[in-house]
Amino acid sequence: MLDREFLDAHLPLEVALPLARKLTGLAFYPDREYRWLARGLQWIQDFVENDRHWWAKEPGRNPEPSFEFKWEINCSGLEYKSSGHYLTSEGWCLGTTCWFGRVEMGWRENVGATTPTLAMLRTMIVMCLAKESRKLPEAERPNMVDLIIQARREWWEQVKQEEACTRGS
Repeated sequence: MLDREFLDAHLPLEVALPLARKLTGLAFYPDREYRWLARGLQWIQDFVENDRHWWAKEPGRNPEPSFEFKWEINCSGLEYKSSGHYLTSEGWCLGTTCWFGRVEMGWRENVGATTPTLAMLRTMIVMCLAKESRKLPEAERPNMVDLIIQARREWWEQVKQEEACTRGS
């Protein structure tokens, strides 16, 4: 489960923004933050629509539904949790407010943050990682916490390599 403490520690804005850029291919320009939500929500909509019946689009797959378990990734967009409600398991008790994306991917993750922009970026990251992990056999598939840690580590290694190249030239 992706709780508030984990997400705040591993996906603060300064990590979530470049990681979302890397995973989605979208350019989130710092001087155009007012466009991030519209662009991100459009990306979520397109992702969900393109993911529908993904198994029928796989090369060599029978397009007919079967009894094999095939989960699609779905997200209803962003939601607001007021102080009178709770997402206790996720770390948002009564008296707190948050924005969150509810991602359905064979299981449900409520991906929260204090701002709608950060909740959207985190939600997009979870959706991308779920899609990548779906390619693995279920017994070999890491949980979402491990996927986020791995993606963050890979992103950080890339940043260090780019900095080393920049210093070297």
